[in-house]
Amino acid sequence: MKKLLCLILCLVMGCTMLVSCDEGKIGDYIHNYPENPQTTERLTLNLYIITGDSTTENAKVSVATRISGHTKNAYNTILNVHYVKASEYESTVSAAITAGGADVPHIVLINSKDMYDSLTKGEGGNKLVDLTDFFKTKAYGRLNTQISGALLAASKEDGKFYTVPNNRVIGEYEYLVVSKTVRDCNIYTNEDIQNFAGVKDTAALVEEIRAEILKRPGFTADMAAEMVYTVSGSYELRNELFRDNFCIVSKVPVVAAEDAHLSGFAIVNSLLKYNERAMQIIYAINTDLELRNLLQYGVQGANYNLVDGNVVRVIDDSNTYEMNIWHTGDVFKANYCSEYGWTSSALDYGMLHCKDAIDFRALEKAESN
Repeated sequence: MKKLLCLILCLVMGCTMLVSCDEGKIGDYIHNYPENPQTTERLTLNLYIITGDSTTENAKVSVATRISGHTKNAYNTILNVHYVKASEYESTVSAAITAGGADVPHIVLINSKDMYDSLTKGEGGNKLVDLTDFFKTKAYGRLNTQISGALLAASKEDGKFYTVPNNRVIGEYEYLVVSKTVRDCNIYTNEDIQNFAGVKDTAALVEEIRAEILKRPGFTADMAAEMVYTVSGSYELRNELFRDNFCIVSKVPVVAAEDAHLSGFAIVNSLLKYNERAMQIIYAINTDLELRNLLQYGVQGANYNLVDGNVVRVIDDSNTYEMNIWHTGDVFKANYCSEYGWTSSALDYGMLHCKDAIDFRALEKAESN
């Protein structure tokens, strides 16, 4: 009898659970999970980019194959990389756009303001996709903080983005260099020299300081010129200048439109699904470290080796792969390569440099106030 009662209770509980499950549509829970990227339509895209003259045909094929395999697995996109020498690049891209067909460009490297203008204002009208709305989305919004604010601002035209600029160090500081002898000879005090930072007309200030030096006996014009001058350079230059001088930043780096369009990726307008997938690939070039370094250095073990974290390229008749580190995505995401001057200290100084940089429009606004 007890066994029968237990059996009845189990049946009742089981039915209750079934009724409970039926209150919602079976399978609703699936919608709580993101869509598997492999369920999206597989597309084939063409990327046109500049390669060095020393890049071998074998390296082009082998690296392009590896890149295509990576994007196929990660993004369900077969990315065909078209490597073109710098001397032939712009004409090749233009001809491929005009010809259309299987090799029509979807993603192109913009390597000059002239090329940018030819694609946005040339014959036939604007051929590039307006990327402004992509920058506003959650999917690609990271680009707004990853890429230098000055570089992004300088790449805008009429408030719109038509490129994703490759994040990099642009522009130079202007330093006012004053020898410590000026202080030691009581020509100016420490406080006087520090106040030079607020002077806008640096050229006039240099002449003024030199004139004060020449009032002291024993100093010549040549000596005064060596003791006070301006020099342009990178963030780290100040470390060298500080040894025997006061080094004052008189101008921060300024990014012009011409600078911004020296390197960036753009999408040649096509069907919406191709435009959206092209943006996904550009974003991946800037955030997917494997893809970014494949595009820059090629295949490890074939085109380069890592020695203590530093890329050492293979240079031979078969596997030489040469790319401009500015042309292949965010420079700050690239593996270190001392051959290209890309080291941990270059990264650290570069980040500080980018924080100080301003775009040319901000400078014009400041000077007009």
